[in-house]
Amino acid sequence: MSRHVGQVKIMEGHIHISWSYPGARAKAIGDIPVGTWVTETIKPIGKSISHKQLGYYYAVILPTVHGQLIKDGNEVMGIPYSRDLVDEILKHHCSEGLLKRNMSVDDAKTFIDNCIRWANITLGCRIPEPDERDK
Repeated sequence: MSRHVGQVKIMEGHIHISWSYPGARAKAIGDIPVGTWVTETIKPIGKSISHKQLGYYYAVILPTVHGQLIKDGNEVMGIPYSRDLVDEILKHHCSEGLLKRNMSVDDAKTFIDNCIRWANITLGCRIPEPDERDK
């Protein structure tokens, strides 16, 4: 069963749910057979994704994967993959449904690790490690 992510903001007297993309709630509910019990986990998100993590993604991971895809001859209708398309590919394969803007530091560490693993396994591409990860 696929995983769909929504974030909940606790307000006075109610909660506000922000889903990871338009239609995610309908898809999440639509994938679950009627009468199925599900679990809901509510936990604080923690510190948001850091500038260092975003910098590492945009300055190292994304250009390295983009370069490898170009080197391997990947293209759409005769046009090499753009950085934006590669960003979408990485989000699709590595983000577990979360948008980068909604990631916590821990979510971002998982996303970065997933990107490194995906690039290595799928493309045979080594992503240079950062000197220091956010703690």
